[in-house]
Amino acid sequence: MSMVNIFAYLVLCLTLVASLVLGGCAKSTPTSKPAPTVTVTAPAATVTVTATPPPAPKPAPQTYTLNVISAWDKTHPANVPLFHLVDAVNAKVSTDDGKVQMVWKGGPETIKAADLINATTAGSVDFWFSGSDYYVGSVPETAWAPIPVGWDFSNVSQMWGAGIGDVINKGWQKKGITMLDWAALSSYRLFTVKPFTALADLKGRQLRVPGASWSPITSILGVSPVSLAAAEVYGAMQKGTIDGGIQTLASYTGFSYWEVAPNLLVHRFVAIGGYYNISSAKFDALPAGLRDKLVAVVKEEEAFNINYWKTMEDEWEKTIVAKGGKLIAFPAADEQKLKQDLRTVVDAVAKNLPAEQTAIVKPIYDKYSQ
Repeated sequence: MSMVNIFAYLVLCLTLVASLVLGGCAKSTPTSKPAPTVTVTAPAATVTVTATPPPAPKPAPQTYTLNVISAWDKTHPANVPLFHLVDAVNAKVSTDDGKVQMVWKGGPETIKAADLINATTAGSVDFWFSGSDYYVGSVPETAWAPIPVGWDFSNVSQMWGAGIGDVINKGWQKKGITMLDWAALSSYRLFTVKPFTALADLKGRQLRVPGASWSPITSILGVSPVSLAAAEVYGAMQKGTIDGGIQTLASYTGFSYWEVAPNLLVHRFVAIGGYYNISSAKFDALPAGLRDKLVAVVKEEEAFNINYWKTMEDEWEKTIVAKGGKLIAFPAADEQKLKQDLRTVVDAVAKNLPAEQTAIVKPIYDKYSQ
């Protein structure tokens, strides 16, 4: 065999071996293993839980004390409705927030009527009862209250509730005082030492009158007004210094004026009123429910107040007659003329007060003074 053939043979053998080797390798290539599983744990979601706090403990019911002052001595008849009111408030004005308790602190010996406004501002008194004719100088709106036209026990609530009360309360509120209501009081009456039968009989007589606000009335009556302390009236009539006076029937009876001035006119000039006033600061500090109840109870007391005075005056008139006094009524024509003339007093008062007040109040007087 030639060298060339041998070389060719060897190349062929190597080629066959390489093919076998490579082919076997291809067949023996292992199947790729699956990729390992990697578990990734996500962080847990944050859940916010807000705990409901226990309810705050409810404040213990509170007692709201109102110190009470009257313009009259404790035993004066005017205070009977006041004490009835105090008892009603103490019994009825309560809610879950607490209760209102009124405490009597005294009459004019504690705080004089003229000082009650300043005493309220100073916090010396919380609730007070006083006459309607004391405060015209300090609260001009109160001039609407004591006008001796129309007011009587039969209509005092209607007149007050028709708008007069609202007008006057606005005046009080400027002083830091809230007027809860207006109470009827004993009516003003005219009485004389010497008899009279007609309006003309009074002309020129000197009569003690309550104050300057009565000047228009004395002009209508034709009498001469005299200023005199109530305690001096009995002696002055006894001495003949004056011919009589105009005062409440309560005063006439209380001072036994029938002994020296037995002639009493039955005409009621005005069922004079008193104010139930409360410090606005104290009133506003009350929880709303207590405020509402207090106002409601005071309003409820109107019926007792009016009935009390009407009953008292009926009883006093019987006593006066039994003691020798005489109840005198003007002739119908004189009575009608007196009512018509007294209506002009409303116009006189209106001149000194704002027109918007007159627009509210005057129609009320016109309606109830027919």
